[in-house]
Amino acid sequence: MLQGKIALVTGAARGIGKEIVRLFAKNGAIVYANDIRCELLNQTTVGITDEYNTEIIPLEFDVTNAVSQKDAFQRIWKERGRLDILVNNAGLALSALIEMSSKKDVERNFAVNTIAIIEMTQLATRLMKRNEIINNTRGTIINISSIAGTHGNRGQIAYSGSKAAVIGITKSAAKELSEFFIRVNAIAPGLIQTPMLEEALSQEVVGDYINNSIGMHRVGTAQDVANAVLFFAVDETSYITGQVLGVDGGYIL
Repeated sequence: MLQGKIALVTGAARGIGKEIVRLFAKNGAIVYANDIRCELLNQTTVGITDEYNTEIIPLEFDVTNAVSQKDAFQRIWKERGRLDILVNNAGLALSALIEMSSKKDVERNFAVNTIAIIEMTQLATRLMKRNEIINNTRGTIINISSIAGTHGNRGQIAYSGSKAAVIGITKSAAKELSEFFIRVNAIAPGLIQTPMLEEALSQEVVGDYINNSIGMHRVGTAQDVANAVLFFAVDETSYITGQVLGVDGGYIL
């Protein structure tokens, strides 16, 4: 489904990002996998490369570093001459009640979850505009937002705000880039079993959330999200842009 496609996935060393890389590789893509965790990223890329006999190239850099961003895209252009898919998955959740949210944490949430997505989208757009139009598309950008961005979460004012901004970015970019046959969509995951979830919430909180808020009464998996990303990545969905797809197990408002 992605044979010969060149993809860049950020936040790829573990969790959702790792599963996206795995699924892309399984479907024939050549993937540049980014993360700031060098050792873990190398383990991920080697393991998936061996599993699917494809090319997974590790790119260690902080997505908030403008120089590193440009270096990564220049490398992709030099080595491949194109970029077909960008998945803006890298993110963090620094949580605190409103009165306890420090300016430093607020700024860091927005730097990683929001500003970096704008900057990565700018760089990806410059490459994708050079692509030929094949199957009615030049490329696709997929942003990972969150149910916190659509509904808000108690104790996550900065995180929720940064993820809500991702939705606005997605819709604005989709309107601007559609004339160039570049699609921009977003995924809004609900409660997903990842290391980030384990670090952010206690099992008691997770259990209460499952029982009271999720229609399917289970936590989602990274593969659930990766499957949705693949849906937006393939050429068969070339007429879909500006959409936000919830992967939340039937979240009850």
